[in-house]
Amino acid sequence: MIAQDMQPLRLAEHEGIKEFVKALDSRYQLPSRSVISNSLLPNLYTKFKLKLFDLLKNIKDIAVTTDMWTSPNNQGICAITAHFILKQRLHCALLAAVVVEGHHNADNIASVLDGVLQEWRCRNKVVALVTDNAATMIKVADILKIRHVPCFAHSLNLVIKEVLAEPGLKQLIEKCSMIVSHFKHSTLASDKLRSVQREINRPELKLVKFVETRWNSAFYMLKRILEVRQELTLVLGELPNAPENLTANEYSIVEELGNILEPLETCTVGISGEDYVTISLIIPLIKGLCLQMVELENQHNSDFAKTVIAAMKTSVQKRLKCYETRSPCMIATLLNPHFKRAGFKTHTDAENAILITKKEYATYLSSERFQISLDRNMPEVCEEVISPPSPKKSKLRRLLSFVDNAPKGATSVTADIIVDMRQYLEKPTIPFSEYPVEYWYHQENQLKHIAMKFLCIPGSSTPAERVFSKAGLIITDRRNRLSGKHIDKLLFIKINCDLFK
Repeated sequence: MIAQDMQPLRLAEHEGIKEFVKALDSRYQLPSRSVISNSLLPNLYTKFKLKLFDLLKNIKDIAVTTDMWTSPNNQGICAITAHFILKQRLHCALLAAVVVEGHHNADNIASVLDGVLQEWRCRNKVVALVTDNAATMIKVADILKIRHVPCFAHSLNLVIKEVLAEPGLKQLIEKCSMIVSHFKHSTLASDKLRSVQREINRPELKLVKFVETRWNSAFYMLKRILEVRQELTLVLGELPNAPENLTANEYSIVEELGNILEPLETCTVGISGEDYVTISLIIPLIKGLCLQMVELENQHNSDFAKTVIAAMKTSVQKRLKCYETRSPCMIATLLNPHFKRAGFKTHTDAENAILITKKEYATYLSSERFQISLDRNMPEVCEEVISPPSPKKSKLRRLLSFVDNAPKGATSVTADIIVDMRQYLEKPTIPFSEYPVEYWYHQENQLKHIAMKFLCIPGSSTPAERVFSKAGLIITDRRNRLSGKHIDKLLFIKINCDLFK
């Protein structure tokens, strides 16, 4: 209850819970805070940790997301989540929420991350590290020699910020923010808004605050202002010292801006999931976004809309273009049976993805067959040591020794790659109601191993971000004395409890 429901450690000392438990069973003695923190919590943490160890030791490929956060009690916390495929489903687990001492530089964070991965014995299983676009995090991946994938949701947020920074638009956002702030900080204003909403039979909707660091909060603010436009017009005219309401022209601009920003919001929500494949959505979403911008240009003829859409196109090109040439995104898109070739903008892009996937597949097949060859030949080597070949056979083998230096199975590997890729690509795409991981689970095609390796990579670092939302609930004014060890354990139990149900 304490971990899952975000209750304080001293919950058992509260009079209300004591009375409640006594009414259920007067014989039961509630544990004290010290017993919970020194015994029950560590024991449950150890139990969950052992279960996760057992689960991860049989996982071949793991993707990792990480991010840094400064808590309300000024502790720097590094969240590290693992993403993997198990039983035909994609899963996410928190490996650690570590308090980082000292400077939050690349060397320090890399050391912490490496230590956690070594502790979980999955360092050599990590196929990619997903973080925000900060130079520090990119350097962390470089230090650890792990393939880096920048968070797509973060890149989308940068696109939105650049669009909203357009002259004229910035002032409109500030004006909307002033209206929202007035209702957030004035009891009179918020009460009056609810009263008017009841009088005209409208839903009691609160205004949404714009937070620069919160993805798409500007979109939600503008959308809500449009939804309560009638009530705002009535209330702002009656309130003393109220900010100026938007003009009819400004409301028209807000409506247009909401339509223009909606595709970006859709992309952000779609890429931020945890229980479905997301990295393979990136390239198709960019393609869909570009097509949507063409439609928006045809729908909106105002000078304002043309300016905003032009800024959006420029920013999309600058911020998102790099994803279309990243190997993990290309391979995952091609091997997502929802998309295959259709997920790419051009035929050339699709062919490049096929070439990169073939190279990855060739490396896998060569490695697998080399290992099989070693396993099969080991007994034969032992037999030859015990029973040397006859002189005639030995001379014959020397004469044919060039065979030993030839690439083993090269032709077979190449043929299998061609056959397996053709077999996969020539089949029709599957409907979106079907799950890509489940599709590959039932395939005999060995290409499934490459698909599973890349489809487990998340398209954003949102899972690590969500850890901090939970941390914010744990570290409250009532719990500001919690140590780093308690925070780590509480978060670990809270986030991973569903994994073991």
